[in-house]
Amino acid sequence: MNLRLTTLFFGTVLLFAACSDDGTPSKSPTNTNNTTDAGTDTSPDAQFTGVMRCEVDADCDDSLACTTDTCVEKPGEGKVCAWAVVADTCLIDGVCRASGDPDPSGCGACDPATPSTWSGAADGTACDDMNICTFNTTCQAGVCAGETVDCSDNNSCTLDSCDAATGCVNVAQPDGNTCDDASACTEAETCQAGECVGAAVSCDDGNECTDDTCDPALGCANTNNTAACDDGDLCTAGDVCADGVCAATGPETCDDGNACTIDICHEIAGCQHLPTNNPCCSGQVSICDDADPCTTDVCDPTTAECSYALNTASCNDSNACTENDTCNAGTCTGSARSCDDGNSCTTDTCNINQGCFSTPVNAGTCDDGLACSTGDSCMAGVCVANTTQCLCTPTFTDASKINSLSLGNGTAVGEALDIDGDGDRDNALSPLGTFVNQPLTDSLVDGSLVLMFEYIGFQPGQFTLALLTGEVDPANSTCNVQTATCNYLADRSSLDPLSCAPVVALPATRTGNFVAGGGPNTSVPISIPLNATNVLNVTLYKARVEQTVTLSGTNVTGFTGILAGAVTETDLNAAINALDPAALPLPPAQLISLLGTLAPNDIDSDGNGSLDAKSIGLKIGGIDGNLTGVK
Repeated sequence: MNLRLTTLFFGTVLLFAACSDDGTPSKSPTNTNNTTDAGTDTSPDAQFTGVMRCEVDADCDDSLACTTDTCVEKPGEGKVCAWAVVADTCLIDGVCRASGDPDPSGCGACDPATPSTWSGAADGTACDDMNICTFNTTCQAGVCAGETVDCSDNNSCTLDSCDAATGCVNVAQPDGNTCDDASACTEAETCQAGECVGAAVSCDDGNECTDDTCDPALGCANTNNTAACDDGDLCTAGDVCADGVCAATGPETCDDGNACTIDICHEIAGCQHLPTNNPCCSGQVSICDDADPCTTDVCDPTTAECSYALNTASCNDSNACTENDTCNAGTCTGSARSCDDGNSCTTDTCNINQGCFSTPVNAGTCDDGLACSTGDSCMAGVCVANTTQCLCTPTFTDASKINSLSLGNGTAVGEALDIDGDGDRDNALSPLGTFVNQPLTDSLVDGSLVLMFEYIGFQPGQFTLALLTGEVDPANSTCNVQTATCNYLADRSSLDPLSCAPVVALPATRTGNFVAGGGPNTSVPISIPLNATNVLNVTLYKARVEQTVTLSGTNVTGFTGILAGAVTETDLNAAINALDPAALPLPPAQLISLLGTLAPNDIDSDGNGSLDAKSIGLKIGGIDGNLTGVK
């Protein structure tokens, strides 16, 4: 029976071909019929023989262009197939390679001297295994390998893993599972919606003379205080804490200031005020009391005669527009209360019964306190001014500059991200790459498009990833923006004019050399040059950034990654209609119609259940850069 081999079965063929008579793997050092076809590599590594029976060479056809297939006579066995790798080629992992073809991982190339393995890259050479679950990848024995990204979120209520396409995945465990939040201040913890939740531990020791606190690492602490307290004795006064114990500073006098009472203290009932038998008193009320707070009433207990002396006691003149009321020459008066609220855009008045009122003003000049603002005027009780001339002075941190930017090709790993969280990568606008990738590259090369990432508070864990536009600092105008570490000036439109905080500041996390920023509630404005006169200005919603960074100490010196998001159809159509139609290949209306066909909406940007936006994935690469000021 004639056997004709196909590529589909080549792996099986080699398994047979690489076995000796006893079934153990082997490679024959020579062609058993001692013949060498023209153009065929006869080195030992290039020869494969086996026990596959044949009659003619055609029976050994493996359908691979890089092998010469022959039927040879093997002493003692008869005719068997032999395969030889063609000169200047390699056969690696069942795939034909030309001399010099690179290993996709970057760990070598096809070397016909060793045609069955990759060769050339020294151990330690940087490479890319196209797996975002690894970092610090280098070649080791011809294989690209690296450290594994730590996806632990330190949450015992999630199962942590890493997906080679999307990165870290933290899946919530079922509600009710027991867990440990590593806090000594909680107990009976269980998982609830992916978080470890427990009841607060009570540290109350029942002693008002201790401050009861809890430290998550150490547990309860009861520290002595010096607070006011109550020692439980009604006949003591000035009770304060000392050394964890409540103690009195003196006896309770029970003096009510009334000459017509006898003041005593009972250990159970407390202060008691008993009437006295005195000719000046009528029960517990002095017969000389004139109910005037500005007189001191005196009664002679022998004659019961009254006398009155003016005083300067505190009083209340019942006027809400005065304060610090005191008696003066027998009259209760106070100083005028100031109702000025410090706001020049309100009218401040006082009502004798209710006190101060402030009424907003809608006209008139004012001062907002900024020397740089102009045209200060009152509006609805607020001082409003033109602050466009108020320029803050920013302080920048470590930064990198984008030196490659292109639309991803489809939705493969490394070309797009999962924007809507359904597990599939999204890139509806991928077909536009043919039109925009070259203009994007040109604008980066000539320096007309400068995009910078700033790593604010960069550290393992959480930090802020800012995206700014800018230009080359004139002080180093000849610096090669595509290969060198250059100085750049940030565009003021990228910064808040008063605080200098970046306008686009994405919450981000760093795990090893992997950086992820953005999320469902973030947006990023971007400008995509289409040609010399047209720039498409749109906003990416649900914006996400993923980077694998190269570090020098704590500074980012380079990265590769993806910037992704969704552009609403409304925004995209408006941006197209704003372009110069004379410089477009088609009228705007036709372009919009064509986009609707090529890139139908695939994202629900506002969560209302309707697909209203188109996804986009932008492949980005970067080099080291310095932000030195603003333009």
